Amino acid sequence: MEVKTVAQRRGNCDWRWPDNLILHPATKCVRPVPEIFIAAAISFMITGCNGWPWREGAVPDSVAMCRELSQQAITSMEAERWKEAEGLLDRAVTACPIDPDARRYYAETLLNRGASSEALAQLEEAVRLTPNDTSLVIRAGEICYQMGDYERARRWAYEAINIDPTSADGWALSASIYRAEENPRKALSDFQRALGYRPEDPKLLVAVSEIYMSLGRPGRALLHLQNLSETYVSGEVPPIVLARKAHALTALGRYQEAAAHYRMACQQAPPSADGYYRLAQAELRAGEVRGAKIATEMALQVDPDHPLSVQLLNQLPPEAMAPRGP
Repeated sequence: MEVKTVAQRRGNCDWRWPDNLILHPATKCVRPVPEIFIAAAISFMITGCNGWPWREGAVPDSVAMCRELSQQAITSMEAERWKEAEGLLDRAVTACPIDPDARRYYAETLLNRGASSEALAQLEEAVRLTPNDTSLVIRAGEICYQMGDYERARRWAYEAINIDPTSADGWALSASIYRAEENPRKALSDFQRALGYRPEDPKLLVAVSEIYMSLGRPGRALLHLQNLSETYVSGEVPPIVLARKAHALTALGRYQEAAAHYRMACQQAPPSADGYYRLAQAELRAGEVRGAKIATEMALQVDPDHPLSVQLLNQLPPEAMAPRGP
């Protein structure tokens, strides 16, 4: 199906879904998110579809059946009973083919079993029924992106931005496509646009920091990682964020700070030979030879055959092996 322009599809429909239904395309995950099931259940029970002629009057039996089946399916999806949910939503779509919500969640069940083309067809029909719903447009773009069809994915991203120029997810999807096409500068530009509308989004901050690191600008990467750290309660910054900051600090030649961040990451994360090895490297660069030896030994306790740690231990200067004085 060709992606039509906004003017061709918009018609007189002004109905929009709440922003919390929009997914985050900066990640490569195409699995459904539980929050959208909850929002859908509320929508089925309260709002219905503004475009239906019977909205102000009695609800036909087919619509009532579709809503009931859809609610049951959402419950099944939350419980990860995907096959059961798919069957319920197939019946829901059959009962009321013009219900975009049933098609939205039917698409998620199809995605769960890898039927991406079928899922995309359901979303395309849902977009036709509610052309101003950016979350549907973005979801269709995400699927095309996962299928490697970047041209179609970009058309969906532009469509979402045309509908809502302030859509952080629309800009993030466009950025992800540029990044997959190895165009980091355009990707960075669009990720920055997305951050302008959602400045504390963790996935966007990580993506921007990664691109800055790839462009050899660790200072800018560290700035965004610091902004990311500030979104967490003190002492609860995830180990992966601490490790990213340590990597940027190492690139800046700030080895003692890098070692401190790697140390905190190792204390919080499950034991990892790779993690202890990175700590050992940072300690050695900071001039802490004994600290490097201790970290290397801890890496070898986790994995006695860890090749990088074995190599590093053999390369440590003799003073690292000497016993500590009284």
